[in-house]
Amino acid sequence: MRRRRSSPTSPRRYPDAERVSLVRNYRSTPQVVAVANAVFDGVRGEAHGRPLQAQAAPAEPVRYLGYSDEPSEASAVADEIVRLHRSGVPYREMAVLFRINAQSEAFEEALGERDVPVTLRGVEGYFQRAEVRQAVTLLRGAARAGEDGADATVDADAPDHGRLGHEVRAVLASMGHTETAPSGPGATRDRWESLHALVTMADDLAESQPEAGLTELLADLDRRAQSAHAPTAEGVTLATLHAAKGLEWDAVFCVGTHEGMMPITHADTPQAVAEERRLFYVGVTRARRHLTISWARARKPGGRQGRKPTRFLDPLLPPDHPARGGSVGPRPKKRSNVELESLDADARAVFERLREWRSTTAAEAKVPAYVVFTDATLLALAELRPADAHGLLGIPGIGQTKRERYGEAVLEVIAQQG
Repeated sequence: MRRRRSSPTSPRRYPDAERVSLVRNYRSTPQVVAVANAVFDGVRGEAHGRPLQAQAAPAEPVRYLGYSDEPSEASAVADEIVRLHRSGVPYREMAVLFRINAQSEAFEEALGERDVPVTLRGVEGYFQRAEVRQAVTLLRGAARAGEDGADATVDADAPDHGRLGHEVRAVLASMGHTETAPSGPGATRDRWESLHALVTMADDLAESQPEAGLTELLADLDRRAQSAHAPTAEGVTLATLHAAKGLEWDAVFCVGTHEGMMPITHADTPQAVAEERRLFYVGVTRARRHLTISWARARKPGGRQGRKPTRFLDPLLPPDHPARGGSVGPRPKKRSNVELESLDADARAVFERLREWRSTTAAEAKVPAYVVFTDATLLALAELRPADAHGLLGIPGIGQTKRERYGEAVLEVIAQQG
């Protein structure tokens, strides 16, 4: 006779059992954890256990940003990635997460224009790549030579990478690998990223285990190969939400979060929507310190601004956010009008002057206005009114390049308010 399974916490089967809930979250800031807890707030039948309790120190608030079109969204995300990198966040500790692979193209292009290294998750297995197989073979040979009494020669003028770091760099140098990445995307850059991931792994191992050598490194590589756990490459990870499960980064950008993509169009049953909500939860909980959730109201510049932010953001958006309740209710007014309503008179005046300056600048350069700055960037400038060049880098959509190109003129426009 088939036995009926009981719940492990059933008081009828274990009347003296004590139930322990694992609710402490040591990964993410309280701001990120609050978002995770709110994803399932008020959703019947989609409870996700007891609320998490953050143990990490507080940090910056989660950002919710809407853009006029996908290129504008990708450009702003790329600029913010550059800004974070300059503030000390390694590229390998940042990720752009999206619902489907096709969404990656705009972000690959935007990051490539800024010479930001990128690694795509979910393509060819790392340890199956030809250059990685060759490198591991050479590392095994070097390890055997070391056991026989040979040793790597360290240049006295070389940077101090530690013994293991120097040994790995010496082996990879025989394959033509250099410390400096080649410019631009393509096969050459992909090969460099693959090999440099081994360099990064060696440095990380040496930092945690100063006495580790090639033998220990190879043992770790073997373990990773068996579990298909590739070392983190020195690049921003572009991945689907499915491929991001089980991973984490310091900074995460959940992009393309509009209705029709999140939840995806073919999720037409309550069960399918519930699964999409859980996938969204996976995305936001990948972030340790920085989390940005964004969407675009149109696919192309000049397109109809018909998209709305995902319904999953309804319990998350701040009460005063212009996109509040974006997936329900009447069609929103034009984006700039909606957000201008939340600005004071001085800020509105600054916004109008910035928009006039943008039109003139774009006309002189013979480019669309959004190429100079998006409306979202102008609104942030009008609201925050930075006083110097350093303050400009804190504005979404302004990176080093745009600061150098337009910063002086923008600050002059803002200063006219007096």
